[in-house]
Amino acid sequence: PEWARQYLETVGPDLTLQKMANIVLGQYTLENTAPRSTLLTFKDTDLLSTLGYYLLFEQEPPQPLVDIVSKPTTDTYIVMSDQIPFTPDILRYGGTGRESGSDFWINLLNKYGRSYYIVKTTNPVDQLREITEVILETPVMGTNYNAIMSFKRD
Repeated sequence: PEWARQYLETVGPDLTLQKMANIVLGQYTLENTAPRSTLLTFKDTDLLSTLGYYLLFEQEPPQPLVDIVSKPTTDTYIVMSDQIPFTPDILRYGGTGRESGSDFWINLLNKYGRSYYIVKTTNPVDQLREITEVILETPVMGTNYNAIMSFKRD
């Protein structure tokens, strides 16, 4: 689950520095208590995106968050196109449009040395096909997921 969404839906959508600090702690806890017994973990939001929201709202992210995000990771991020139709939501802070474009997130991923893939299509069926292929080809434990799935014992 997206920790910030559940929290802000409970306490109200207006962002404050105290709420952002609570989001960092909640997201950190969520990420560090998730089961590690699976090969793949999917997150809609993580600590890097939380840091991104500090920057979007022109706030200096707390140094402990920067330190955590600066550590190397094997994560692969899937970047969706900002050309996907916008759906209004109380927790989308851009009013009638997005508060950021794909370029903002790509620059953030580059700044922190993250691996990523940019989804080329905006058609939902094609997006699923494209993302599935990326996942199946992403290295996991020294091989790709396709190879792990196709492994057969003699």
